[in-house]
Amino acid sequence: MANKRAHDDAKTSQSRKRRGGGKTSSGDHESPGDASKAEAITARNATKSPLLRLPREIRDIIWENAFGGRTLHHMDDSFSDFVPCHTGRFVFHECLVLEPKQAYKLSRQGASLVDPAQWAATELQHQVPVTDDDEGDIILDHFYCGRDPAAPSFSCITSTACTQVWYESQQSFWKTNTFCFKSIPDLEFFLKATSPTDKLGLIAQISITMDCVDNRNEGSLLFSGALSRLSGLQGVHLTLHCEETAMSVALPPRNATSSSLRLLARLPKLVAQFQQFELHPDKTTVFLEVYEADGRSYGIPSRCPIDIRLKWAEHVREALLTHKPLRRSGRNVKNSNSEA
Repeated sequence: MANKRAHDDAKTSQSRKRRGGGKTSSGDHESPGDASKAEAITARNATKSPLLRLPREIRDIIWENAFGGRTLHHMDDSFSDFVPCHTGRFVFHECLVLEPKQAYKLSRQGASLVDPAQWAATELQHQVPVTDDDEGDIILDHFYCGRDPAAPSFSCITSTACTQVWYESQQSFWKTNTFCFKSIPDLEFFLKATSPTDKLGLIAQISITMDCVDNRNEGSLLFSGALSRLSGLQGVHLTLHCEETAMSVALPPRNATSSSLRLLARLPKLVAQFQQFELHPDKTTVFLEVYEADGRSYGIPSRCPIDIRLKWAEHVREALLTHKPLRRSGRNVKNSNSEA
C-alpha cells in the first residue's frame, strides 16, 4: 500500500510539472511559463489594443474624464447617521455643493454694491428659510454630502482584466480628484484607515472644513505628523466656519494668535501642519463663512463685512503657502508656533 501511494504521488508531481505552472509544493509562486505569458499579453496589448496604442498623455485625459476631476466625499461602508463605525472600507460620493475652488473665485468679486455684508456673487448668498422646517443653507457646509448610503456612489475600482489599464486608471483616480472632508477627525481617520498607504502619496488636492467653534475639530491631527502621509499634496482648499463674536475679538487679522482669541486657537495649529508641504498657489484657497451665534442652525448670515472676511481668508491662505519643511524629528524647520 505504501509503495502504491508513493507511486501515485510521483505521478501527480510529474503531471504538475508537465502542465508548466500553477501552485507547487514550494508555494504559490509563478512559474517562468506564467511570467512569459504575462509579458506576452502586455506586449500584445501595447501594440494591438486601440486604447493602449494611444499616447500616454491622451490616455491620462481619458482616465481623468472617466475617474477623476471630481470633488469626492469618502463614506465608511458601515456608515450610520452621524458616527461611522470606521471599518476602513470606503465608497465615494460626489460633493453636492459648490466646489471650494469655484467658491474662492466667486468670493474675489467682493461685496454686493447694495450691501457690504453680502457677497456680490449670487451663488454665495444664503438661502433664506421659508418655514420652520427649512433650515436654509450655510455656504459649503457639506451637511448632506455623503450622508445617504443609498445615493449613487462613485467607484474607484476599475477592471483588473488588464494590469496596465488598472494601474493607469487608479493613478488618475487618486491624483486628479479632490478629496473633501467635513472635519478634522474625518480627515484623520481617512489617513489612518486607507490601505495600502501608498495611495495617500498620490493625492494632490484635499478640501477640509473647519468649524472654529465646533468641539469635533479637536482631533489629534493638530498635534501629530499624520499629514506627512500625503507626500504628494499640492493644494489645500480650506473652508472656515466662524462665529461672528469670535471675529469681533480677532480684528484686525494680525491678532489671530493672540491669547484673547480662544475660539480660533486651533486654526494656527492646523495651518502649521500644512506648512510642511510646498503648496501651489493655483491649488490653494481659503473661504471664510461667518454666521450669527444664535442663527447657526438656521443658516442666518452674519453682518460681518465682506472685505473683512476676504482679508482674513487671504491672511490664512498666505500662511498656508509659507513652506516650512520638516526636520527628521517631524518638527518644522522654523518655529511651528509662528503666526498663522
